[in-house]
Amino acid sequence: METEAEALNGEATDSRRMEVQIGGAVTLECDGGCWGHGSGMDPVGGPGPLALSRVVYQEAGEYRCVAPDRKMQDTWRAQLPYHIKVTGPPMVHPPSQTVTANEGESLDIIVEFCARPSYTKVLWISEKHVYTPDAPSRDGVRALAIEDGGTESCYRTTLHFETIQSSHTGEWLLLVRSSEGIADASVLLNVTRASGYSHAHIRSASITYLLLCLILQAILREYRR
Repeated sequence: METEAEALNGEATDSRRMEVQIGGAVTLECDGGCWGHGSGMDPVGGPGPLALSRVVYQEAGEYRCVAPDRKMQDTWRAQLPYHIKVTGPPMVHPPSQTVTANEGESLDIIVEFCARPSYTKVLWISEKHVYTPDAPSRDGVRALAIEDGGTESCYRTTLHFETIQSSHTGEWLLLVRSSEGIADASVLLNVTRASGYSHAHIRSASITYLLLCLILQAILREYRR
């Protein structure tokens, strides 16, 4: 028995356009069919209604339900799509990571983030400098231009080290700001020699926290203007 897949053309109607806050929930109705997400119709559930809970940015986009056509036997029909828009403050992934690199090598540190409304500012921060995307390098370190993350409202930022040096050891902070708030990520970079000797510095936690507090206060003052 052969089955024909027959799709309905057209975009989501207003009643099928839904806005969900990050962490919220929504239920999409379908009469006995199976669900696909995105242009590739990746399977996400079924049969019947699709319940999304604790929604994350990666779940935004188009959903279609493919169900049997009651009028035509052995025929399946893709119903008009739902379009989910996820909104909320910025989110970063991973929020923290530890990276070990060999002295003299190049290194890219990559962090993904999502925000809707879109981000208004992205900063990489060390103990000495602040790096903005696509700006000239400082001490052999450069924040590359922000790239599309492959998911609606999501992006990718890369901190590029031309040649790793022992002075690069320590904590690097990423701050992402939008009109909905601020998110941060922490990267602890350890630098080793070929012999395996670590240049990891032992720093007082209170100094790190004080630095972060001062930076956040400065950004919040600018944000409230």
